[in-house]
Amino acid sequence: MKGPRPIFQMVMLCLSLAALGAERVIIIQNDEADPKRGTNARRLNTLVTMPGATFDYQAYVREDQPHICLQEQGDNRFGLSFGRVGNGGWNIWRFFEAHVELAGESFAGSQRYALEAVYLLERQPRHVVDFIWPLVDPSLEDAPRLVLRVIQDPAFEQWLFIRTWIEGEATIARISLSAYPGNTSGPPERRRMVGDGVTVHNLHTGSFQPPATANALALYNQYSQTDAGSLLVYDPEQAAKVTVAGTYGVNVTAIPREPEGAWSAAIGYFRQEPAEHALNRFWEEQRDAIAHRLAQMEWMPRLDLERAGRLLTENRALLDDPPAWLPAPAGNHEMLDDRLVDLSIAWDGAREAEDAHALSALEAQLVQLRREIMAAYLTPLVR
Repeated sequence: MKGPRPIFQMVMLCLSLAALGAERVIIIQNDEADPKRGTNARRLNTLVTMPGATFDYQAYVREDQPHICLQEQGDNRFGLSFGRVGNGGWNIWRFFEAHVELAGESFAGSQRYALEAVYLLERQPRHVVDFIWPLVDPSLEDAPRLVLRVIQDPAFEQWLFIRTWIEGEATIARISLSAYPGNTSGPPERRRMVGDGVTVHNLHTGSFQPPATANALALYNQYSQTDAGSLLVYDPEQAAKVTVAGTYGVNVTAIPREPEGAWSAAIGYFRQEPAEHALNRFWEEQRDAIAHRLAQMEWMPRLDLERAGRLLTENRALLDDPPAWLPAPAGNHEMLDDRLVDLSIAWDGAREAEDAHALSALEAQLVQLRREIMAAYLTPLVR
């Protein structure tokens, strides 16, 4: 009986590689030199895509210093494309910021040092991602870090649940969320509006402070670009004060009641729908449902140990007992084997410690190692 033909072998391997990449959450990270910005300048970019939402982070650094280099407007950004219309919706350049206080100094937590890590903590049915920024030189032991956790719940497709806190000795002075309801630019007659379910306020007359009992805000327009807007639900017990301001970009600023604790919110949107209809539905139905979900949210990630265990087993089988029809792998088989041994040892330690971030990082390395193992087998077939 003849064995599988080479074209069949190649198809099967390619399908296996494609299956590894069939993720609903995709993280792409690039680190590249940019000589136009000067000697040793590097551009760091991270894209995180999940259904209906894309996070876009960029910063410039120099190899000889830990700080972010800010040379031109837009060099440093952390944007969110979510409910986007043109350039409108949640701010695609900087939608989130936590202003922190550390050692008597106040500064923007995500704009001093580059994003240190992004962790995919849950793949399905929820999507859970952590963004982490060091607040001091990351090479220092026990450096405090700013964490932003994002959860996408399949029951609420047009909402993202966010939670931010600091690991270490620092506090959060205020949190800022930014949006361009409807779009960025607009005709002169456009009026930026904010509502809290009781009061409607024209932001062109000044800033707005909702009452202490308010738990939601709608950012939208009158007279023009009225068919899209941004929505926010939060826990009033976590906010000492909330302020909304801006007639171009609209900023929501919250001062946490407990600066050492965590602050949570849900962000959503409406689009391609008259504001009157969308807001009636929001105030009468959605707000309470989202507020209840926010209050009941399980913020701790549900660790998927089975997936990584399966990757360990499959990688070991590919190295030790590959299908007979596969040719000998190209490259250094022993090096791939050593890496798998190291990852297996690290996995056992992280699993015992229930370290979600370490487990996420190790799982990503196991996926990458499987791609490299398969590529080693694929290479002789295409020569």
